[in-house]
Order: sequence, then structure tokens, then C-alpha cells
Amino acid sequence: MAEYKILLVDDEAQVLTSLKRALHSDHYMLYTAPSAEEAEAVVKTERPHMIICDYQLDGVNGMDFLKKVSRDFPEIVTILLTGHAELHVAIEAINKAVLYKFIIKPWDNDELRVTIMRAVEYRALLAENKKLATEIAKRDDYIVQLEKECPGITKVKRDTQGRIVLDP
Repeated sequence: MAEYKILLVDDEAQVLTSLKRALHSDHYMLYTAPSAEEAEAVVKTERPHMIICDYQLDGVNGMDFLKKVSRDFPEIVTILLTGHAELHVAIEAINKAVLYKFIIKPWDNDELRVTIMRAVEYRALLAENKKLATEIAKRDDYIVQLEKECPGITKVKRDTQGRIVLDP
């Protein structure tokens, strides 16, 4: 799992230390940033697979940062940490920032680790889905080409039970 990159963003050094301590044994490549500006630089250079960001950063709303990330890099899974347990904040965060998860501080380390493992699986499923969709599109293009070359080749007659009927 060492190739899986996670960016931790929080303006409180103790929070970053706690997150790193909670995740160190899972063999992720962990990057930290104390601000949205520094986090943007890490995103551009390291292309993390996941970002875990605090809601309140110095001078910047973490949700606004994650919205920008989701728009520019939709493949990055985003998780928002907050000490604000207000429902409207959670709903806005999930809907507008396209979050994978909203986690309230203080978090439980085991729950955080499970959430991250599930997010890793989710990202893998999205990648597999994209790959399969590309394969299907290629096959669809091939069928269209076959139909152009041999008109009627893709037409199939079926009986009332849906079985293929062969013309004699």
C-alpha cells in the first residue's frame, strides 16, 4: 500500500502529528500541508490519491479548497475533518465539495483507518469502472464499424421468449 498517497491538510501541527501517528502503520505515503496554498502545491507536484483536510484553515475554508480540488482533479478522494458538528455544514460539504466522507473531530483512529481503507477501495472501483467504460466504448465503436462494413450484421431476430431465431 506504500504507493497510495494521502495529503493531510490542517493548520494545527498537533492535528497533523495525530493523523500521521494514526496512519503510519498502514504504509501510506503521507504528505502534510499547514495551509490550502501549500496543499495546492503538493497536489500539483505529488498528485495524491486522497486529501484529508480540516474545515477551518487559516484564512481559508477547507471546504472551498476541496471544491477546487474536486473540480480540477476529480479522481482525488476528499475527506473533510471538522470540529463543527452542524448538519448544514456536513450537507454543504458533501454536496458542494463532492466529498467521500465528513469526519467530526475528535475522530476515532480505528474508524478513520477503516474509512481510509474503504476510500482506497472506492477509488480502485472508480478506476476499474472507468477502464471498463473505455473498453465498452471501444467495442461499441467496433460494432458500429462492423455494421457499416456488413449492414444488418448486428440485427438479431428474437421469438416471444427472447430467444434468437435463425432465418433459414
